Amino acid sequence: MNTHTLQENLCNLDDLQQMSAGPVKEKEEMTKLTSPVREQAMQETALSLGAQAGLSLRAKKIDSILEQQTKQLSQAFNFNLLLLDHNVLPPVLIENHGELNLDSDDAIRLSDRTYKILKQARFVTTPPSWREYLWLSYKNPEMPQVFFLPTNAMEQKIWSKYVTRGWEEGVRQADTIFAENLARLKQEYQGMVLYRNLLTQGMVSPPFVARSELGVTGDSSNLRINDQVLRITALPALQPNTQVWKPAPVVNR
Repeated sequence: MNTHTLQENLCNLDDLQQMSAGPVKEKEEMTKLTSPVREQAMQETALSLGAQAGLSLRAKKIDSILEQQTKQLSQAFNFNLLLLDHNVLPPVLIENHGELNLDSDDAIRLSDRTYKILKQARFVTTPPSWREYLWLSYKNPEMPQVFFLPTNAMEQKIWSKYVTRGWEEGVRQADTIFAENLARLKQEYQGMVLYRNLLTQGMVSPPFVARSELGVTGDSSNLRINDQVLRITALPALQPNTQVWKPAPVVNR
């Protein structure tokens, strides 16, 4: 298959395996070995090309599956419901159960639950979306230089081996990236839900937002009416004073 045709099929493993600098010489060239330097360069090119192509194709397949699950994902991760006043995105909290720490050789600290602020509150213009976490955008790889493509059957065998190995690594990389992104989405969304729950129990404070009224501002080319500046003057903090805690709300089933 010539390089022009392959330029449009760089995410097809079969096509990648068959890439060559031109018609592959058979029989009389089958046992002809390439130089070690050229072989190394060809292996690296095949690995890189295969990895990029495998990553790109697997990412597209993952995105296709996500697109089919848009409605369910938008319902499961609805950040609109978590927004605080003034377009403040809640902090992310993490909760651990049954923590055991060695304070020193003769002291162990036990706790039923521990809470930690992993990520602080911040202003947002629009709520986050699951797409920002999960969507994978990887372009098709660029066509390699003809010099690095196989010219005989022996080189073709080496090329096919390493492009396949790179492809498999690229697919695994895409799966790993997606798994890490999904774990981060779950952690941050659930951490914001946890904050909202603890806020109703008085176990954490709300953010405090100060507003500065600037009135009419601008110049002859840019005018702002009722110009205002909002600033978070106090970030949420955990509340160790149990006297201000409230019972958890009872949910009727």
